[in-house]
Amino acid sequence: MNFAMGQCTAPTRIYANFQSNGNTHAGLATSSVANPDNAVGLNSTVNNYATLNVATIAGAAESWIELKFTTATITAGTTTYVKIGGSSVSNLLGLIGGASLPVYAYSGATSAAGGVGTQIAAAKVKVSSLTTIDGSVYLAITSAEAYNAVRIALNASVLVGTGQIFVYHGFYETNGVSCDPALGTATSVTGLLTLGGAVTSPNNSIDNNQSTYTTFSMGVAGVGTTLKETVYFPGPSKIGDAATVTFSIPPALLIDLSLLNDIYMTPYYGDTARTAVNLGSLLSIDLLALLRGNNVVTTSLVPDKKFDRIEISMTSLLSLIGQMNLYEVRRTPAKPTLSPLNALAQTICTGNSTTLSATTGACNELHWYTASSGGTGTIGATYTTGILTTTTTYYVSASVIGCAGESERTPVTVTVNPLPSITPGTIADVCFGSTTATLPYTAASAGTLKYDIVWNTPGFANVTAADLPVSPISLTLPNTASAGVHTGTLTLKNTATGCTKTYPLSVTVKAATTLTSSTTAMVCSGISFSYTALSNTPGSTFSWTRATVSGISNAAGSGSSNVVNETLINTTFSPVNVTYAFTITANGCSTITNVTVKVNHKPGSPHITTQ
Repeated sequence: MNFAMGQCTAPTRIYANFQSNGNTHAGLATSSVANPDNAVGLNSTVNNYATLNVATIAGAAESWIELKFTTATITAGTTTYVKIGGSSVSNLLGLIGGASLPVYAYSGATSAAGGVGTQIAAAKVKVSSLTTIDGSVYLAITSAEAYNAVRIALNASVLVGTGQIFVYHGFYETNGVSCDPALGTATSVTGLLTLGGAVTSPNNSIDNNQSTYTTFSMGVAGVGTTLKETVYFPGPSKIGDAATVTFSIPPALLIDLSLLNDIYMTPYYGDTARTAVNLGSLLSIDLLALLRGNNVVTTSLVPDKKFDRIEISMTSLLSLIGQMNLYEVRRTPAKPTLSPLNALAQTICTGNSTTLSATTGACNELHWYTASSGGTGTIGATYTTGILTTTTTYYVSASVIGCAGESERTPVTVTVNPLPSITPGTIADVCFGSTTATLPYTAASAGTLKYDIVWNTPGFANVTAADLPVSPISLTLPNTASAGVHTGTLTLKNTATGCTKTYPLSVTVKAATTLTSSTTAMVCSGISFSYTALSNTPGSTFSWTRATVSGISNAAGSGSSNVVNETLINTTFSPVNVTYAFTITANGCSTITNVTVKVNHKPGSPHITTQ
């Protein structure tokens, strides 16, 4: 893959650019090196290789080829990989570095045919072999000192008969960012008793296919028996990269979770081991539960130094049959870290959604999941949930942009709090001029609740952050509120969670009943006053009262109908006003309207005098 940013530069695979070769033999022996330049550069064609040949009946023979890297010095601890093949490889793999297949490292080699350089002490050079998915065999050569050439020799001083080794190419890889596919694997079984113990299908753990796996099976193993698989990567990791494994253990064999303490993951840089960590210490409670439920789990560790191989080892316990299925071993980015600002977004109220965010290194991308394993992820720097009504856990992993290998998943739990609630009753209609109404309710939810009220009608009294009282809630109205329906909103808030819920409010103010008959009249003192009150509301009922008035001789009066029929006596010589207070009742509401009667003084009889 290509990276545009400087910090995301892909690693460079450096192939040997020159070679030297030679052969010696004595007695009844022969040796040769054929097509040595085929091992220079990237020669991946199946039939394009250099050939080391030896044959002996009696005597010694050796052929060798030295692959040189003259463009730069290879730093100490960096591994060079040499692809080999041929009829003798399978017989010689166990003898690598020994008398039959010695391997050397050199410093100071030049491009000249004779410029082989200075051999580095054998004790400082470590060699192992690995097999790739396609069955190719590589030698992994690591020197504790800086070097720039490696030599592979085929020696017949021990080997009797004909030997042949193909050498295809040699390379090392610089630091950089890539999809980091594993190059190959190597396995071993060691211990006191290894009856039936084996690591089968080792390359299934590097095939990027989680439906296949490598099996570690102890068989009938003695105490101290160890099964190992080493996964090799073509170049060094970046600081901060993770060693990531995906595995399962059959539940019937996982008698005790403490058995995980006997399965170790050890990163290496060349032949130098980093700190070994047992898998039990890497698993969270949730992952342990998944493992116990016969699930495939992924876990990882982040060494504090770079590494280029990962060793998985499993050690037996006394009289215990053990098995582990190893699905994938990868070098990945470290698992994502939740963004500090995301802490607030992890708790929401039911019926809402939220946006989750996490951080990962440069050159990486985030994959969001709804399950701890499996499924198809959504790629993005953030992830917006749907509307949630229950607490839900999401998972996020990291991968190098465009690469298949992903880190261990980090769980992100979104806590969903319930909304505060009541069961509101009906607000009874109020009469015109009323200053209060009441909202009854039942079934208030738990917690400390406050409420706000906002009316849509100007002049109505809003409420802010008031403690929710015991039912009912009192509503304050202006006494001038017009007849009709007035609406508003009640907002209930749980002070602990901050969650709110709104309810519509509706108050109906009944229209006032008024007199449609005249509210003024005039009568002469001593003349019968007759008045019939009429209202604007059919079915109204009436009553009236009249207080005593100075200048009117009548005592106070009252009536229970809409009719007044009285004779009022004005004892003064001036008009006197008398008030009748009519109470009009309709639709459960009563209003009082005054009718004013002017009682005029009645003049006396005329008196005629003579002049």
